Amino acid sequence: MNANLKPGTLQYKIIEFLAQHPDQGWNYKEIALGLNYPNESVSCSLSVLEKKRLVRKIVDFNSRAAKYISNIELQISEPTVPTFVEQEPSLRYNIMQRLDKVRMEREQLRRKEEKLITALEILNEFRA
Repeated sequence: MNANLKPGTLQYKIIEFLAQHPDQGWNYKEIALGLNYPNESVSCSLSVLEKKRLVRKIVDFNSRAAKYISNIELQISEPTVPTFVEQEPSLRYNIMQRLDKVRMEREQLRRKEEKLITALEILNEFRA
């Protein structure tokens, strides 16, 4: 991980947790439950990670709930495929197609985000 986080620390575990579930946001209570840590500890660590720009908070304006996603792509090995999937080639093919589609959509979102960040930087320079 290229973020100066020490393995084994709560911040590292949070990034690792979020990176293992990249397609959904998690609120601090869900993360705390998933990591078996107190809510307050996770909340404080998420604030620090957000300031470091390692996680991003997404707010649902309807429910006013904040969810967090990772800004870091960890190099995680591909998940192992259960035996029953290996024995059913069409099921494996469908899963792999879905996985490829999710990866492409994620890359498209990443590109859009980069463009928006660049536009904001230009706008900020213009205002200054």
